[in-house]
Amino acid sequence: MDSVEIRGLHCRCIIGIRARERRVAQRVRLDLDLHVDLERAGKSGRIAHTVDYSRASTEIIALLQFRCYSLLEVAAEECAGWLFAAYPMVRRVSLSIAKPQALAGQAESGGVRVSRERPPEATRQRTPFGFIETQLETSEATISLIGLDAGATVTPSALGARQALLLPLSARLESSQPLTAHEPTRLHPDTACTNRDATPGMLVVCAHR
Repeated sequence: MDSVEIRGLHCRCIIGIRARERRVAQRVRLDLDLHVDLERAGKSGRIAHTVDYSRASTEIIALLQFRCYSLLEVAAEECAGWLFAAYPMVRRVSLSIAKPQALAGQAESGGVRVSRERPPEATRQRTPFGFIETQLETSEATISLIGLDAGATVTPSALGARQALLLPLSARLESSQPLTAHEPTRLHPDTACTNRDATPGMLVVCAHR
């Protein structure tokens, strides 16, 4: 299958189980393969017919820095779940995530590699603010696709969360200020996201419990 590849993506984030790892952000490195049919993009020349790897990279870094992971395994699952929620055309995600300093003096890095097929279409559940489709649920967070009705508002507490990372997929969504489509933003406990449009809005959300 065709794929969009991202190699050597890196950022600093909180990840690990040791005391210092819980206090000090450390560097992680990712390699990703997003399996998608690229024939249409190859013929049309339109970015909308493929996955924008710059945008996907920005989103994955935002997710890793939003969360404070104990295990690389959880980080890998949530990265895959986020990519499936944000990019419906992606059929499979293969990714590796490593900590270059994890085995200092012994090895170049320690990490994990996973490959996940797109799960069956999630059940759409009606809510007071619109609908929610849960893409992935881990012991620490839930990643979902949310439809926000015209004029409706969603808060972290409405999602059973302390805080959330939002990825607006449509215009005229706002929090303390207007949100830009496809730019991740954090939703803190005392803030909300409101749809100011006359039509439903869409967003991907990682709700951290």
